[in-house]
Amino acid sequence: MRRLREIKPLGRMQDEPRRWFTAPDADLIVWLDPAGAPFAFQFCYGKGDQEKALSWRPGAGFGHHAIDDGEDIGPTHKMTPILREAERIDVPLVTSLFAAAAVALPENVRCFVADKLVALAQGRFATSIEPIIPKGR
Repeated sequence: MRRLREIKPLGRMQDEPRRWFTAPDADLIVWLDPAGAPFAFQFCYGKGDQEKALSWRPGAGFGHHAIDDGEDIGPTHKMTPILREAERIDVPLVTSLFAAAAVALPENVRCFVADKLVALAQGRFATSIEPIIPKGR
């Protein structure tokens, strides 16, 4: 997993309260409150293969989805990517992928997402996903 780096917003996106970080195999989008602190995120991983998205929002908790990239539509133009039905999540895998990619992230962003992943692994959040958590935890 390569390190995430920030994409600087252009045009209309400059006014949106979020930060977007990307790497060849992952994306992280973090939404910010008026003070600039992270309050929600979506970590997309497995780009170019079988991309998935792990999202967390206050009040909604976690969601985990496969991303349909819109490629399998025949001889017409590519469609807009969409989130498909929730799938099981391998929490240790996602945690290790995030840790490897997050090395250069701002500390507040890295800690915000890492804290949510720890809570997910410990089962401290109600979630609509069925996690795969190693036995003994």
